[in-house]
Amino acid sequence: MEAACAPWPSGALHIERFSAKPQEAPAEGALASYEVAHWTSSGTSLRVAANYMLVHEHYLDLTHIPEVHPGETPPGLEEVPALDQVHVSETSAMYSRAMPPADLADWEAEATGLPRGRQYQRRHHGMFISPAVLAEGWEIDGGDGRLYEQVRIQAVTPETQTSTHLYWRFARNSALDRALVGQHLHEVFENVMRTDVAVVETIEATAGYEGAASGIRVTADAGVLRVRRIVESMLAAEGARAARFASARKTA
Repeated sequence: MEAACAPWPSGALHIERFSAKPQEAPAEGALASYEVAHWTSSGTSLRVAANYMLVHEHYLDLTHIPEVHPGETPPGLEEVPALDQVHVSETSAMYSRAMPPADLADWEAEATGLPRGRQYQRRHHGMFISPAVLAEGWEIDGGDGRLYEQVRIQAVTPETQTSTHLYWRFARNSALDRALVGQHLHEVFENVMRTDVAVVETIEATAGYEGAASGIRVTADAGVLRVRRIVESMLAAEGARAARFASARKTA
């Protein structure tokens, strides 16, 4: 699976390249360790005991964060609104949503240095670049003419029907010269990622991908449904190519 260069909505950050074969764990540098001007990043990788689409769909459906990640959710944000923008091509999807104004979560205050005691506008956006890569952004409008952005990138490689290699990266455009802040944010979001993995592995163990896929909430899961159609179409096209190749070999 492969994702070539793809622009991030802000124009500041982009995926360099990710390429991996099934049953191979991504090499340590498989997803480029980019250090774009005014950004810094860190990451890790692990094996997930779940179908790769369960991993994608969990990250695509942000409605779980108030229940699964209450400590990282902005105070007072009790539910995540539906997507207000979805743009789809044959093999990718971009989506975004405006979040209701809310106070700063502890990690947001530390990452941005913004004053507490007031509510801030936020926007969540994402790009399903291919079945190999999903990138998400979280923007905080500081009210000072600046957007404080955090980006998570998940590169996935299916190993089997029930196991996946996940390469994860977190990037930010604030507090670039504060190493302790960077270390703390990495720990916060690696913990978030590992909590998400535990949830996904529990779903795989109890319901499996097919069972989980039957429980769709159309409004909340608009991004999931679009991406599922993209992947189904890509798999069908790949199957048709394989069938034509097999037929050609028989008649050769």
